[in-house]
Amino acid sequence: MKKDYYFINTYDQWGLVSRMFHWGISLLMIGMLAVGFYMASYAIPPFKYELYGYHKALGVLLLFTILVRLIWRLSQPVPALHPLAQPFDLMMKASPYVLYALMLLMPLSGIVMSQAGGHPISIFGWLVVPEIISKNQELSVLANKTHGILGWVFVAVISLHFLAALFHQFILKDGMISRMWKGRG
Repeated sequence: MKKDYYFINTYDQWGLVSRMFHWGISLLMIGMLAVGFYMASYAIPPFKYELYGYHKALGVLLLFTILVRLIWRLSQPVPALHPLAQPFDLMMKASPYVLYALMLLMPLSGIVMSQAGGHPISIFGWLVVPEIISKNQELSVLANKTHGILGWVFVAVISLHFLAALFHQFILKDGMISRMWKGRG
């Protein structure tokens, strides 16, 4: 029975499934942001359009994975956090909500941008995402701007999240990084 607790969360530790979701989605989101900024700034056709296809396909698959992660998170206990002085305690408690909102809004704004721009989203040629938004140039432009702004906001929030983890690990020495890496701090 003890081994079961290795995979699921307890009030003392993050389970393996939660840790895999955390690190896997973190790496994928950072990669998607990097590719997105590269496509918008430096890539030239036809390579740029090939990247768009991969970016959109991975974005849809990532959205699905984030939804599964969110369901998992809501079904599991959350290990207790070490209380901090204000306003750090409030920021620590708000950070999962901000991160999940950004993780959902980034791919959703990309889907709206593509579909409203009249561009179908193919998942590596396996299937095409059903059209839920008809072509609308104004909406596409708005979604494009939103997607770009959210990208920069996401970079800022990820950076703060990373710095907060370093602060916990090396200044507070409360084992925060160890908890998310090994399950226990």
